[in-house]
Amino acid sequence: MRCVTVSCVVLLLYTASRADDAKSIQGKWSVENLEHDTEKLDDLAKVLKFAIDKDHLILAGSEVILKDYAKIRYKIDSTVTPTIIDLTVTEGDQKDTTMEGIYELKGDTLKLCIKVVGKERPSKFETSENSNTALIVLKREKP
Repeated sequence: MRCVTVSCVVLLLYTASRADDAKSIQGKWSVENLEHDTEKLDDLAKVLKFAIDKDHLILAGSEVILKDYAKIRYKIDSTVTPTIIDLTVTEGDQKDTTMEGIYELKGDTLKLCIKVVGKERPSKFETSENSNTALIVLKREKP
């Protein structure tokens, strides 16, 4: 009985801490690293910014990216491993496009791996040639 109780408490604490991800990812983020299909996109990473609120991810800093992905609605599930994120473009030329991905939040670092084209959710935080996958490492901006 004691083992079951301890297991339940551990599970509840684990679930509660992961549920906080939805609040924890909110804020302003700068791009520390950005790659697509193993190609490093350092120039874009320097100017691209993310603002995340309770259900939207808003991009800034690049007219090219804004043209396609001006505003994105996101939905996360932190109860599975790896934790998953679904992104649906709500403004821009790619409106109504849905992308599947995974995310990891550690302190002030948010890592996203997104399948930009196609419906095969990444299972690892890496890209490969011709995978249509983007790996984005974000750092929380200090107020």
